[in-house]
Amino acid sequence: MSRLLRPLLALAIAAPALVSMAGPAVACSCVDQSFRKVVANADAVVAGHVVGEQPIDTMNTDSVLAVDGVYTGKVEATITLNANIGYGGGSSCAVLYPVGTKVDPLVLQRLDDGRYQVSVCAFPTRAEVVKLLGTARPPPPASASPSAAASSGLPPVALPPRLSWAAVIGGLLLAVGAIGLMLRWSGHRKARRQPSAIEDLQRSARRAAGG
Repeated sequence: MSRLLRPLLALAIAAPALVSMAGPAVACSCVDQSFRKVVANADAVVAGHVVGEQPIDTMNTDSVLAVDGVYTGKVEATITLNANIGYGGGSSCAVLYPVGTKVDPLVLQRLDDGRYQVSVCAFPTRAEVVKLLGTARPPPPASASPSAAASSGLPPVALPPRLSWAAVIGGLLLAVGAIGLMLRWSGHRKARRQPSAIEDLQRSARRAAGG
């Protein structure tokens, strides 16, 4: 084997692994189709930046994409992208962008479990997308995921209704009135405990007879 063919052969053998690690990986065959058809078959076309990455198993890695704009489709403010690239290898026909990467545009296909995959055969320019779909609209507002509340196992907590000033003042007046009644009742009890003048005379007579 000639010296010229050896490095080419080594490069051909190493290419799939290099593409899988670096991303985006596009080492796969694609059917030639128009950009309009690509967009028509896509579930969403967005712009965003990668904020997290988590290996799932030896063949899959999930990354978290914060959506910066939406050209078409209905997506949440943050979505999960799945790539068939794991720490054990994986398909070379997959796309995995490193954390911190900004991508505009990104053509997505939605999976049955709610995650997305990047369309490996659709890498249009931003100018092409804007020409066909117009400028991206703002992403939807971020909100707490209902599944997160459900997974906690805690029942929803009902917040007490707001009290009006009239209710607060009325409660204070009732409390003051109740305290006044209690003080008057306590004073009457003390008054009843005091001995009368006759009782005092009887006690004095008993003391004198005893002396």
